[in-house]
Amino acid sequence: MEILKVCQLTYTLPEHDEALLNEISFSLQTGEFVLLSGESGSGKSTLLKCLNGVIPHFWLGEVSGDVHLNGQSVSLFSPVDLMTRIGTVWQDVDAQVMHLTVEDELVFGMENLGVPLVEMEERLNQLKDIVKVNLNSVVENLSGGQKQRLVIASILATLPQIILLDEPLANLDISSALKLLKLLKELTKQGKTVVVAEHRLDLISSYADRLLYLKNGKIQYDWSDTQDILAEDRRKNLPSRLMRKSTETSSNLAIELQRLTYRFGKDPVLRDVSLRVQQGERLVILGENGSGKSTLMKVLAGLYQGKRLSFEVFKLLSQPYKLKKPSFKRGCVGLVFQNPNHQLFMESVYQEVALGAVNPKRVDYFLELFGLMELKDLHPLVLSQGQKRLLATAAVAAAEMPILLLDEPTIGQDYEHLHNLIHVVNRLNTEQNTTVLTVTHDQQAAYALADRVIIMDKGKIIEEGDQDLVTAYFKRQTNNVGC
Repeated sequence: MEILKVCQLTYTLPEHDEALLNEISFSLQTGEFVLLSGESGSGKSTLLKCLNGVIPHFWLGEVSGDVHLNGQSVSLFSPVDLMTRIGTVWQDVDAQVMHLTVEDELVFGMENLGVPLVEMEERLNQLKDIVKVNLNSVVENLSGGQKQRLVIASILATLPQIILLDEPLANLDISSALKLLKLLKELTKQGKTVVVAEHRLDLISSYADRLLYLKNGKIQYDWSDTQDILAEDRRKNLPSRLMRKSTETSSNLAIELQRLTYRFGKDPVLRDVSLRVQQGERLVILGENGSGKSTLMKVLAGLYQGKRLSFEVFKLLSQPYKLKKPSFKRGCVGLVFQNPNHQLFMESVYQEVALGAVNPKRVDYFLELFGLMELKDLHPLVLSQGQKRLLATAAVAAAEMPILLLDEPTIGQDYEHLHNLIHVVNRLNTEQNTTVLTVTHDQQAAYALADRVIIMDKGKIIEEGDQDLVTAYFKRQTNNVGC
């Protein structure tokens, strides 16, 4: 049974000549699991905003064509009516979280829909495997992946007919991602329609019934054969382009930690972490959501300090770290945040890269290096999430600091941009002897960016090895969910 139909849909942003979506037509059936893929900036997020009524209810711009839900135009539904029928999980989970505690966030939608208390408790109990944190936990203290699971669970709690998810696997470890996909597949068997905008075809292709591939605002192909989807995954999975031989690293230390601990309140998030990283080394940090990876990166960047931080040794470039002198840290460590919206604030892409550039004459060089030259005059906020992440990385790289920290740099990247990003990072490592620490849940990126690998769990480093550890880790994670 047809539940949603898109008819010749075209959308253009205000004061723009080129349409973001161009004469798109397709229909969705009840119980269908649809994978929406395409290059970064191809229009996937914009299309989801049209499906759930954000366009035209909240976004300005020129719209032609229409989207029909159960035979009626979404423009005729009120936003409240649409919320009961279509649930959406956006890329930027921080923008979707509103409450202090996990439980308050989970029940918020159900309370607004008047769900009886007994039924509310039943739904909460069913969602525990997704959230995987204490219901009394403070949302602010959760990792990016834990917030992602929380937002997904809060949307599922309202039982919408159609579930739209924009890059839902982005911040999730492999085990959590596969469990979510299994749940979504089970929901389609119960009559729910699921649309997932995602680049990680390697994880999702075997669950999807259909692939809609966007390019330049148009549907390039619409496949309902699983073998075609798997073939597309294999075509884009090009590990040979991501490989790079390890170079000799310096005997000097870029980072030296001994018994470093960091706490949120009474609970330690990092527990007696000891780590030595040589100058010019590429270290990949793996681990499940909430294991302390991002916290470690923020401690190294000087964002988390004060009384919560304790250590026996903390040195950067052989210089002892002093809490009262953060200026040294700022001069040698560049951090690319998990959420690029947290570090983009200039009026144009060019200005963003130029702001911290050591050499103003090299701004164009970094724009070209990261494939951003054609976007240089645009405001950062009109970019896709993948493009924003490239911009944030380019802006930090332009500061040419000796230590570069990348927290989930591949989120929102299509395969081509993923390959290019890894090539650029490895080039910086080779040509400038930049020490690179990368947190990622992407197996290809982990393998291609690693001279050495550490695995974290519950705030501790529990395992260390070379590139082979990447393969072993992801295999264990997959086996843990029976795939």
